[in-house]
Amino acid sequence: MNQMTGPDRSQAEFLVELIHQLAEGGELPATSGNFSFKSLEDPNKIYLSESGVDKERFSIENLVPVTTKGELIEAGRKVSDESALHLMTYRAFEAGCILHGHPVEALHFADLYPNKTEIKISGLELVKAFAGNTDHNDSVIIPFYKNTQDLNTLATQIAGDWKKGHIFAFIIRGHGLTCWGNDVAEAKKHWQALTYLMDYELAKGL
Repeated sequence: MNQMTGPDRSQAEFLVELIHQLAEGGELPATSGNFSFKSLEDPNKIYLSESGVDKERFSIENLVPVTTKGELIEAGRKVSDESALHLMTYRAFEAGCILHGHPVEALHFADLYPNKTEIKISGLELVKAFAGNTDHNDSVIIPFYKNTQDLNTLATQIAGDWKKGHIFAFIIRGHGLTCWGNDVAEAKKHWQALTYLMDYELAKGL
């Protein structure tokens, strides 16, 4: 059972609230989606969402502590197979919280660009929502990857592609959206900005 206190519990409570909001908005159907945050108290610990849980009923008890190598700290728990993408993101990017879900607009957005491996968006006010951006003429890059069940290989590919890049998200075609931030609040802001920008591009393409 989780015995989180202090800063970790505050992050966990905020994340659970966000998971409920996304589930109620239809972005986490059929128990899909997975989430995590880095412990603020132990640099060697990450909390990952438990696999197979209805996200409308998700609770703090469904956050499973693992090491930064993905090893379970509590026996008998199961995290998503997609945890490989979370562990890669923590190693490759400045992330403190990672969100992965299945908003329909992310899939349609990727379908707008079937021959592209990434898209750059700039000139819109919401671009300023991303960490480090201060002007609407700054940009955000959203990479696209083919869906695969070989998530370890995919994680290695993404980390290699962007080891010198400045990104906050990627889309797996036919699958879903992964984004992150330094903490839950920033990850939420990035998620909201991304879905807004994707909705805009979709509407523009009609």
